Amino acid sequence: MNKTIFLWLAIFSVSGAWSQGKEKVVVSKVTDVVVFTAGAQITHLANTSLKSGENVIRVMGLPAGLDASSIQVAGNSQYTIMSTKHQLIYNDASVNPRIKELKDSIEEIQYKVAEIAVQKEVIQQEKALLLANYSIKGSNSVITAEDIIEVADMVKERLRINGYKLLDLNTKENKHQQVLQKLQMRLNNIEGNNATNPSVIDIVLLAKNEAKADIKFSYFVGNAGWVPNYDLRSDDVNSPIDFSYKAKVYQSTGLDWDDVKLTISTGNPSVAGQLPVVNPWWLYMYDPAVLNQRNRKLKYRADQPAPVMMERQMSVADDREGNLLGSYNGGVTSASYTTMNTNVVNTEFVISVPYDIPSDNQGVEVVMQHESIKAEYRYMCVPKLDPSAYLMAFMTNWSQYGLLAGESNIYFKGTFVGQGFIDPALANDTLQVNMGRDLSVVVNRTMVKDFCKSGAWAGKKWVTKAYDISVKNQKMIPIKIEVIDQIPLSNNGDLEVIAEEISGGVANKETGELRWMLDIGANQQVKKQLKFTVKYPKKMVVDL
Repeated sequence: MNKTIFLWLAIFSVSGAWSQGKEKVVVSKVTDVVVFTAGAQITHLANTSLKSGENVIRVMGLPAGLDASSIQVAGNSQYTIMSTKHQLIYNDASVNPRIKELKDSIEEIQYKVAEIAVQKEVIQQEKALLLANYSIKGSNSVITAEDIIEVADMVKERLRINGYKLLDLNTKENKHQQVLQKLQMRLNNIEGNNATNPSVIDIVLLAKNEAKADIKFSYFVGNAGWVPNYDLRSDDVNSPIDFSYKAKVYQSTGLDWDDVKLTISTGNPSVAGQLPVVNPWWLYMYDPAVLNQRNRKLKYRADQPAPVMMERQMSVADDREGNLLGSYNGGVTSASYTTMNTNVVNTEFVISVPYDIPSDNQGVEVVMQHESIKAEYRYMCVPKLDPSAYLMAFMTNWSQYGLLAGESNIYFKGTFVGQGFIDPALANDTLQVNMGRDLSVVVNRTMVKDFCKSGAWAGKKWVTKAYDISVKNQKMIPIKIEVIDQIPLSNNGDLEVIAEEISGGVANKETGELRWMLDIGANQQVKKQLKFTVKYPKKMVVDL
């Protein structure tokens, strides 16, 4: 019985060792990447030769953070996919034969360099010996001219030969050092790649015949994504907006994406796609007196404030300088090679020109769309809070571009005027964009002291406030400007607000907002007045 068990264990051990050693290691290349707002789907292509029957293909150097459950291998008529297996292996030379090959080559070159060092040392010793014993003596201690010439020629010849030998050895040594440096760099890259990308995928294939085959597989990683960014350019208030929709693509997977086909998607696979379930909503009664008593006890037990939840923010390298200096007017960008595909769930921008995205978590700018959008311009100002006049652009039909919330760089007449923020969630059918301040439109809001009075009557106090609002157009062309102010509101019957003068403005009774839409000619000025009175009981105080 014991012999039978031992025999089965031996067979199992041999079979296991054979199965571990039969993997064929192949090299794959990243060909396609779909970048989501959080995460990316990476597609690789590997070329190999298959034998008839079962083949275990091992693909190495993949990111450690890949989602094993997302691995997909594309089918092929040349083989049948039996199974896939994912594991992490760190710097194992037995798994990656290239490491052993490079180490053997480095040892061989190092031995040659050591040989050259020995030969150079021998030559140096011979040179020192010749110079140390450079004396001429005859048999009778009589030195002739012929003796001097003979010895000098012999020493000179030996020094010349050794000098050429040293020159040749130095040349060989330099070449060996250059090869050694390249081999060491390759080894460091492979070992570093294995350290940061230790993932291994074993793919078991069943081939009908011997053949060369392409193996295409993909997986999802979380440490990648993109951030939307916009460039808005306008030459004047009569021209359309030159609109560039850009993506700052970043990744730190440990694997550089070199010469890949890039697709930018507005989707986010990391967000759960499961429909929430509505649970029963139970009502409970409580006694307010008991609850207040309990709250007072808890108040005195509190020793420290509750912990504050920190909001995690994603940091992407800011290449603002490149953004400010960049220009797409009249030029060809990646937007010229982009196809936008919109489905029910998200929008995809397929970039047909290849891109390089290094694994350094730095944003690489990709222009997805470049359009000329018709816009309506007008100025807007809120003089109560800011006396500046802002040029605003109103764009319609913006929803067809699949925009996401992001920062915008604004240029007017070729000059950078500032940064804004585009949030499509706050827009309706019209997208409002701030094109910056215009100092040639001067707005003033001043209190009219002659009309600002206070007093008391019939048990009530009353206060009157009055303001003059002036808008001066110092431009050589007429402008349209919307001026926004407000009248205070009251939700108390004892506190009464009376609008006495609004100079033709349109008031919103629910919000108290007051708007004037003005057309002002070149070098013209328009004035409006706001006047209101507040009445309230004498014993009360109202801040105005």
